Amino acid sequence: MCISFVLSPFELIKCRLQAGYARNTAECLRLTVQGEGYRGLARGVTGTLAREIPGNAIFFTAYEALRKALPRTESSVHEFFSSILCGGTAGVLMWSTVFPIDLAKSRVQTAIPGTSLYGFGLLQHAKRALKNGGTGSLYAGFSTTIVRAFPANAAQWLVWEMAMRQVRD
Repeated sequence: MCISFVLSPFELIKCRLQAGYARNTAECLRLTVQGEGYRGLARGVTGTLAREIPGNAIFFTAYEALRKALPRTESSVHEFFSSILCGGTAGVLMWSTVFPIDLAKSRVQTAIPGTSLYGFGLLQHAKRALKNGGTGSLYAGFSTTIVRAFPANAAQWLVWEMAMRQVRD
């Protein structure tokens, strides 16, 4: 949960740069603070929390459940592939569940000050996306996220399990 307060300002700048709000990080940061004050950097923290809390619950639960479902062996090769499979799958499950929340969070963060959309919260942005583009619009960019999620989370869990094995041995 605490990570959301760290993640959110970075995601705000990233999302605004992707939306063309500024040419570079420094300019985006300056424009945000000038236009919205330092509080503007916290824009979207609620959305980040709304994504991270259930997302991490799903992520860690799925990983542990998948690891328990696979038979344990002393084979390091088996453990290697098990970490990859379980970690990648847990990441895909997490993103599959929270992606609409992330989309709405990104729209909150990229709304331009002074426009009617700037006052919208998560639910209003999600409803607007649903109304304008149907259910599919809540998953715009989903395939790219899933293609990234499997290897990124597989690598994360593999490194974690390898580190824990070194600590135990």
